[in-house]
Amino acid sequence: PKPPADRISLSILALQNSSNCLILATGAAKATIIANALAGDMTLPITQVATAIEAHGGHVTWLIDKAAAKQLA
Repeated sequence: PKPPADRISLSILALQNSSNCLILATGAAKATIIANALAGDMTLPITQVATAIEAHGGHVTWLIDKAAAKQLA
């Protein structure tokens, strides 16, 4: 079996006081999620986090490759 991925999980409460947040998304598999998130779909955790950070005066920067951005107008 594959070992679990190394990662750190933080709650929205922990993230909302961030001054800066960088969101990185690559690949066509992320295109629908990115389009929905940037359209304001609040059912997505990434949209909830970005909104909470900005509501508390933080700055969110999205770095997206062409494949992940293919559904954006």
